[in-house]
Amino acid sequence: MDEATSRCRYREEYFDYELGKIVIYECPRQAVTERGFCEFHDSDYWREHEEEVRSKFEEMIKRAQEKPEKLLCIGFNLPSVEVRGVFRKPVYFSFTEFHEEADFSGTEFHQGADFSDAEFHQKAYFFFTEFRQGAYFSGTEFHEEAYFRGAEFHQGADFSDAEFHQKAYFFFTEFHQKAYFSGTEFNGRTMFIYTRLIFSTYDYIKDEGIYGGFKYISFRDARFLKPSEVFFDHVYLGRVSFINCNIERVNFKNVIWRKEKGGRYVVFDEELLAIKANPKLIEELEQRGVKIDAKVTLWWIDVTLDDVLSVYRRLRENYDYNLRYIESGKFFVSEMEVRRLYREVGTKVIYNDWFRRNLSITNVYKLLCLYGESHIRPIVLMLAVILTSTVLRLLLHSNLGMLLDINTILGAVEDSVRAFFQMGGVTGIDLAERLLSIPILGTLMLSLRRRFERRFRH
Repeated sequence: MDEATSRCRYREEYFDYELGKIVIYECPRQAVTERGFCEFHDSDYWREHEEEVRSKFEEMIKRAQEKPEKLLCIGFNLPSVEVRGVFRKPVYFSFTEFHEEADFSGTEFHQGADFSDAEFHQKAYFFFTEFRQGAYFSGTEFHEEAYFRGAEFHQGADFSDAEFHQKAYFFFTEFHQKAYFSGTEFNGRTMFIYTRLIFSTYDYIKDEGIYGGFKYISFRDARFLKPSEVFFDHVYLGRVSFINCNIERVNFKNVIWRKEKGGRYVVFDEELLAIKANPKLIEELEQRGVKIDAKVTLWWIDVTLDDVLSVYRRLRENYDYNLRYIESGKFFVSEMEVRRLYREVGTKVIYNDWFRRNLSITNVYKLLCLYGESHIRPIVLMLAVILTSTVLRLLLHSNLGMLLDINTILGAVEDSVRAFFQMGGVTGIDLAERLLSIPILGTLMLSLRRRFERRFRH
């Protein structure tokens, strides 16, 4: 066999992050098996030559770190490996199969680290691994536990369309910029605990929303196949997208949501909707120096009113199910606020004008009882109407020259109370008071019913 025919026949396309384009990887090693593959690309060779394969792999690691040079391990078949040290050039493990345990704990990747479409057949360890540039795990399959405890992702982390068949641990993991779990499948116990999603649980107050930049985490289209085993604990979720994600039974414990003035929660998806409804916001953001990447642009073009309402409904159902009615109520208020502020005309989302926002039945509902979430508002309004009616009655008595003694005052209060509760009265003041009492009493009964129904539902 001449040199041309004895060369490994493995070929695969990959994205070269230094060149910024897709190139074809052609294995430079000699074929060692009858199938025409080298020791790394033959799917079975490693089984009988484990030490040889591991030794040659370690030589590649050492050479790539010492020179330094780009490391191409595309499509490899590897036994158990332990990788340490610092890589100052891009590292490619795309399409690689780690047949046994793979340990990258404490490793530093100063440029791109590509694990896309790789397979980890046994445990994968990334304890305190540092990714200075992009980390790519799109389409990666983790058959057993995956540990990212203490890992740091300084730039984008892409786990889109990855599959976690068993446990996925993101304890104390830090995502400094963006992270994509879009379309990711979680099939086992999944834990985001003390994970720093953009902001820590202590500096979340500084979050200005989209005005502070587009740093976010996306779980759009992610699938939690065992949602009761998914935990978000001590995490800030103000910059997280949950569109088309089944979060109704996910465990949210000690999490923090972004609050708007008035105390309602605002999810990141609503902010994208705001941009779609008001393109002038883009100019305002650019003037502030906020960088907008292509993915975010596609998101706000793609986001719909129903997408955002669906996120709020799912969160409301989650908190209702867990008997956390105060938080559930805040999500319901947010859902109703989105209905009040926006509407769809065809495929366009429109921010309502002043009249639609403030002179609508929805806004009356808000003013009367905060969409049924406040029983204090109708009580205050009831007292205000009764007091105003009483004062008007006393002024009328005064104009008629009658003395305002204590009996007259008590009589005016009694007349006002009777009229408010529809128990009589035919004067103009009575009729006005009876009309005003109808929506106030109705919303009071509604808000009390919502409060007590929730308390005793389960």
